[in-house]
Amino acid sequence: MNIPWWLIQNGLTVLALLPVVWILSWMFRYRPACQHWLWLLLLIKLVLPPLVQWPFSLVHFAAIAGVASQGDPHVRDASDDAASPAPTPAAPLASVSTAIPILQGVWLAGCVVAAFFAGRRVAATYRVLRESQRPPLELHETVLRIGRQFGKRRVVTRISRHVASPSVIALGPTVLLWPERLTAAVHDRRIEPILAHELAH
Repeated sequence: MNIPWWLIQNGLTVLALLPVVWILSWMFRYRPACQHWLWLLLLIKLVLPPLVQWPFSLVHFAAIAGVASQGDPHVRDASDDAASPAPTPAAPLASVSTAIPILQGVWLAGCVVAAFFAGRRVAATYRVLRESQRPPLELHETVLRIGRQFGKRRVVTRISRHVASPSVIALGPTVLLWPERLTAAVHDRRIEPILAHELAH
């Protein structure tokens, strides 16, 4: 199976599933984690190979287009046979076959570039986690209490000087990164909406 046709199949399938995901997202509008998983599954469906192969492909469409462009092969004129060369229905098929490897190469190159930059971001995130520190006890208990309200039984809180604002990392256990410069604010109850916002992700 060639990659362009694979992408077309997945694109059409995702378009068909979009209304379903929208409806489910509305039904779970107070459950942001469920909405996140719904859209994540749709994204995974878009990039993974199709589980069910369609019974036709780009090559079939090209062959049909080539035959249609030649007209009815049973209606021929004797003067046309003498004056014009024989039809070549394989020409569209050959052009598609030539373009497919090029498109596959471009698609694979884009995947490699995207994976490279994603890997750099993941590596940088792990470096930040390694250099982070344990939080004050009050912040730790507040995060656990708010996390239980979102159904998260285990949330790790870390203090980092490399982040400018609170953020959540989910490369394994859920980790809340709290900026070191905001450590003095852990006694202020106004940080609870901020923590709830981050944990809702």
